Amino acid sequence: MRPEAVLLAWGEPSRRYHGEERGKPMERWDYTTREISNWDNFYSGPFYDPYGPYSNYSQRYGFNPTTSPPTITVLRARVTFIRGRVDSWEQRD
Repeated sequence: MRPEAVLLAWGEPSRRYHGEERGKPMERWDYTTREISNWDNFYSGPFYDPYGPYSNYSQRYGFNPTTSPPTITVLRARVTFIRGRVDSWEQRD
């Protein structure tokens, strides 16, 4: 399979790497996504209370509406091309 066919099937990769493998020109495409990570720390840290420092807003609603949950970059798929053809690929479920 050529790179053009992979572009049609999976779209534009998040990152491209160029190099050599076994003395042949190699290109690797990584497809990544952002996922929410570490929900345990989502409720901790400084809290802005819209009703003042002495209200019980956080007890009533149980979360900090001004904080976004933390995210991490996760590898979803990888394609390796050698001499302009797919040599290997892997995809996460």
